[in-house]
Amino acid sequence: MTLPELLVLDTNCFIYLFEESDQPRGLYLVEHVLRPAARGERRLLTSTLVLAELLVQPHRLGLPHRADALSRAVTSLPGLVVRPVDLSIASVAARLRGSSGTSLPDAIVLATAVDAGAALLTNDQRLARAGSSQPVLVLDALVEAA
Repeated sequence: MTLPELLVLDTNCFIYLFEESDQPRGLYLVEHVLRPAARGERRLLTSTLVLAELLVQPHRLGLPHRADALSRAVTSLPGLVVRPVDLSIASVAARLRGSSGTSLPDAIVLATAVDAGAALLTNDQRLARAGSSQPVLVLDALVEAA
């Protein structure tokens, strides 16, 4: 499957990139998502909420320097824009949460994709069933099909 030009990345994508870069999921993300973005062939978005989710564990472990390094690593990825949660995204997230019962963090990530007219790349099956108007691509299915 050819990936869309514009993708919103969920939290789990960054976890696979940074913690499993030598495993099938991480390798797929590097080859099919990051390299095309570095060449200007793909645009990537994520939410500030995703960045916050990524930084919880290092702070929980008392490793603020690791949190800082992770934040710099994410924000320096070529072709990636970190979108704030604005009023438009908040409104869409509330509608999605109200209609599907998805968690607020998941609704915000999905709303980021809806607001941008982008596909969401995740490995969360629940998000694929959340009833979004935008495509939700499940990473494991993409890796298996590759």
